[in-house]
Parts: sequence; C-alpha cells; structure tokens
Amino acid sequence: MVSAFKHFGAGLEASEIPRFAQHTKGTITKLLAGSDPELPLLCSFEYKDDCSTGKSEPMCESCLESASEDLPVALERLKGFAFIGLTEHFELSVCLFHAMFGGTCFPVESMNMRPGVETYDSDELLSELDGFEDIHDNAVYAAASNRFWSDIETFKVNNATCAKLCPGVDAFSA
Repeated sequence: MVSAFKHFGAGLEASEIPRFAQHTKGTITKLLAGSDPELPLLCSFEYKDDCSTGKSEPMCESCLESASEDLPVALERLKGFAFIGLTEHFELSVCLFHAMFGGTCFPVESMNMRPGVETYDSDELLSELDGFEDIHDNAVYAAASNRFWSDIETFKVNNATCAKLCPGVDAFSA
C-alpha cells in the first residue's frame, strides 16, 4: 500500500494515504481474480485525478467495492503459478527460480535495474495508515509467502546452494 502510494500518489501529502488506502484496497486480489482486469490499476492511476476529490464517479465507486467475492478466485489462481518470489527476498527468489527451473544465475539478475527516488518517509506513511489493514490483499500475500517458503524448503534453497547456483551474487558469496 505504501509503495503504491509512493508511486501513484506523487505530489500528494502523506496525510492523504488513509483515503488512498481505502480507495485501492483489494487491488492485488481483484487483479488476480480478473473480474475487471483494468479496474484495480485505474483505481491507483486515477486516484489523484478524480477520486481523491470525493466525486461520486462510477469508476471511483467501483474502486471502493469489496474484494470479498474475488478472494477465493484469487487464491485458487495463485495455486496455479509455476513460481512465486518475494521482493523483500529478491536474491533468494532469483536463486529459487534457478533451483526450480535450472540455469546459473548471472550477477546482473541481482542488480537494481530501476532505482527509485525516495519522495516520502516510509515510516511516516506507515504511521499515517493508522492501523489500516487490507484483509484481502493480506490473505493473498500470506498464501504467496507460504508457497514461497514451502518451495524454498522443497528445493532445499539456502545460502550454500545459492552460492553454487549464483556465483558472484554478493548475498551468497560469504
């Protein structure tokens, strides 16, 4: 949520994050369910242009609809993914991919190809959420995380195996 706000809410005050959070909750769940594949992205893109003003546009109202009905579909589709990685464990995800599908890692695979510019203080934004929780997207994340760690165990991925699969990647070269 904070990352999406930092990207799509450029130019907005940090105090706007609670409204943005309400407006974009369930985005990942809705995307995975595919009931209206463009809507979740439009909810993020259009937020600062139309919906942040409190207008009662049809698209804005659609963004605020619950993702409850989409959650079972999203969770079922997630099961069909051949691979799941976690950005907060990026190097480990790259290593897992190679453990599952073969090939040797190249150092370029662990490079930050799209470094961003920090425009907000993440801690400030998290405090602005004031306890907001996106229950549907959190459920999707929990399922994805469980699958990731299960695959890590199944494919016996650890620092030693990653050092062999990914020579030259600093995270595993110790």
